[in-house]
Amino acid sequence: MNQSARAFQAARRAAIRAPHRPAVTLEDVEAAFGPRCGEARSVSAEVPLRRVVGTLARAEDFDRELRPTRSHVAQRWHSVHRAHTQSQHLGCVSLLQTGDFYLIVDGHHRASVARAADQLTIDACVQEVCTHRPACLACLPEDAE
Repeated sequence: MNQSARAFQAARRAAIRAPHRPAVTLEDVEAAFGPRCGEARSVSAEVPLRRVVGTLARAEDFDRELRPTRSHVAQRWHSVHRAHTQSQHLGCVSLLQTGDFYLIVDGHHRASVARAADQLTIDACVQEVCTHRPACLACLPEDAE
């Protein structure tokens, strides 16, 4: 088993063993804080990976800690992991920021691999979204899905 396969299996095992904490979705955000009331232009930023907790479209494939939860993401995950370990520039991920946390628009595998590699931050193109009530990660239910 190669290094990428071992890293993927370790991340999957961690997701399976951990208490179920599904990725946060935009629907969760709107249910907790009200509908979106505006968006700002995108900016480039270095974002703490511990604050990236959700997704717009892949909640069934990754958990709140960005660990892969399904085996069908393995091939792409391995490819991204190999590029990451060879220090290839993978480009910025695309994120929505609401309050003090972020949802992935594009770059799920890149963020997952970075988190599995214990990287603390990730380069991102960030678009801020406001909601009717102030959003904060601590205010979200643990089992939001």
